[in-house]
Amino acid sequence: MKKIIKKLTNLLPTSMKYSLYRSLVRVPDVDMNQVVFKLAETREELEGAFAILHDSYVGVGLMKQVPSGLRVTPYHALNSSVTLIGKVDSEIVATLTIIMDSKLGLPSDNFIDLSKLRQGGNRLAEISALAIKKEYRGRMLFHLLKYMYEWCTNYLSINHLIATLTTDTKAFELYESILFFKKIENKIEANYAFSNFRPVIAEHLNLDEARGLFENHYSHKKGAKNLYSFFVEQKSPNFQFPDRSYFTINYPVMNSENFSYFFTEKTTALSDMSEKELLALSSIFSGLDHAGLIDEVLQQRNIFEINRFPQKERFEVSIFTTAIVNQQLIKLRVLDISDNGIKIASKYIVNDRVDISIPAANGGTYRITARKVWEDEYGVAGLKIISADERWYTMIQHFNKKQQGQKLQASS
Repeated sequence: MKKIIKKLTNLLPTSMKYSLYRSLVRVPDVDMNQVVFKLAETREELEGAFAILHDSYVGVGLMKQVPSGLRVTPYHALNSSVTLIGKVDSEIVATLTIIMDSKLGLPSDNFIDLSKLRQGGNRLAEISALAIKKEYRGRMLFHLLKYMYEWCTNYLSINHLIATLTTDTKAFELYESILFFKKIENKIEANYAFSNFRPVIAEHLNLDEARGLFENHYSHKKGAKNLYSFFVEQKSPNFQFPDRSYFTINYPVMNSENFSYFFTEKTTALSDMSEKELLALSSIFSGLDHAGLIDEVLQQRNIFEINRFPQKERFEVSIFTTAIVNQQLIKLRVLDISDNGIKIASKYIVNDRVDISIPAANGGTYRITARKVWEDEYGVAGLKIISADERWYTMIQHFNKKQQGQKLQASS
């Protein structure tokens, strides 16, 4: 009977079928209080996440079994990637990784054009590496997705969330009908090594619009069918989050010791990387011990980087604020900061001199004056700081100390 109903459902027009799915969906009525959701911060937590990811992916044919029993990808190396876990006591039973956009790009960049989504300085991230132990799958998925949503909106300031979904399992129907993801291009990719050559399609959710969509479709529903209340209004005591200071969006855990352990000792992930991936990671980790391990692999392949100079430390943030340009007040978003510059995105033209006021977390404002020195094809501009108040340099000093602490930890 279930097979017959499924076949009949598939005959419906897509809009009717998705409306039917939304009318039936409900948050599982189970007690999740024994589960703690948190950032994977220790080597043991990362290894547990990579282990259940390996077993899950092998089980559904998304990868072949490997001797290490771990699935570790180049994107897990990034300090900007966030690996989330669900734990019952000391056992890791669920995981999901949020891959932030970087010089390495996103996995879906390998077969889809994301340039339109990046316009205007929009921040992109791709959800990947989702795995839940079999006995928890039916009751934990929505809670894991809710935890991910809160990370993306409150801690990472993501505008567009990307998902690469297998088409042979019709996983995309869940994301489209229940979560309102949309196809980026109506293109099925069959030659995608990241999924073990299972056919996939890339979709995205505009997180700036998601809250309104959930409110329109779910807020009138009762109880467990009200996904708007579940995702947006309800607070979960078993969700753990790190302290967020000075608008940061980075929560690094992959120090040089963990990098060496997972990418050279436990697996061959580093030596398996492409030249493009190695060069991108070498640039990202310039000045850290990670770069030495990467350079060894490059040299073994007779690849030598030319004119790689130490780069000025830049710290990613997300600050929505205002500025005065030509005696007009405009809105802008600060994307990263450094000792002598900032990167911004704005819908308004920034010509030369800019006076910016940035709200401080503990009250008051930071005030800086800067001038534009470059602008890219995405509408993002780089400004050089002409002058700034003392509070601004206190914030910069905080980031420099944090970065220096990471370097000292890596070398100790």
